[in-house]
Amino acid sequence: MCMPTRYSVLFDSEFVTFTIDTLNADKREDTPTVRAALDALHFEYWLPNYPQEGEIRVCGGEQWNLSVSFCDGTILQISGDNCYPENWDSLLRFFGINYEDDETDEHERKPGEVI
Repeated sequence: MCMPTRYSVLFDSEFVTFTIDTLNADKREDTPTVRAALDALHFEYWLPNYPQEGEIRVCGGEQWNLSVSFCDGTILQISGDNCYPENWDSLLRFFGINYEDDETDEHERKPGEVI
């Protein structure tokens, strides 16, 4: 079973603190820079839910949840099941997540191979 990782961003007047719960690694950055990067993601255009599409369903894939809280009290709750918004890769880059380093199959499969 894979343990979930929680990424948090806490703004104060001068700095932003990033917390990655599973690694216990905090990082501080300049608030205006981080705010601009988050604004560029345009969460206001994201759908509340990104369910699997099509007739074939993937079991045991990747489910995700994102909560964005604004200082005016607005909270966006966004989730997905093996489906993502267009700029998902930008969010992963924002948090420093290496999304290209997914698990790979140890054995290369050949066309027509019976497994």
